[in-house]
Amino acid sequence: MKDKELFPLFGIVTVLNTPFKRNGDIDPAGLERHIEYAMESGVAGFLVPAMASEVYKLSDNERLLLVETTLKTCAGRAVVIGGAGETDSSRRVRIVEDLLKIGCRNILLQIPFSEETRYREDVFRIDRSRSSPDAYSRET
Repeated sequence: MKDKELFPLFGIVTVLNTPFKRNGDIDPAGLERHIEYAMESGVAGFLVPAMASEVYKLSDNERLLLVETTLKTCAGRAVVIGGAGETDSSRRVRIVEDLLKIGCRNILLQIPFSEETRYREDVFRIDRSRSSPDAYSRET
């Protein structure tokens, strides 16, 4: 059995506040400014959206907008980890699939643990949702 390999990530990985416009829409330009400022300050990676706060109030499209904007703004200069936290297992799988489709190759998800069998089923459901054999390949 091959030893586990650590993800090659060094430095600060941050979670940014989601910027909103006055009308309640996400502010992509504000997010871009936050990302640029964070990278200029030495941040090495971003977890977006986070696993708490407003994330459970965001629509799937809003979550994807946050990740797409972060991927585009970072342009390979920092690691982007897409947050796929969701209590509903079907929606969680859909979010993982959508993140992979937009090119996010680093994903953090939270699978609520209620009992062993259910937990294993949820893990395998996520694994089967991969869009390609290299879907979990690591960015360097």
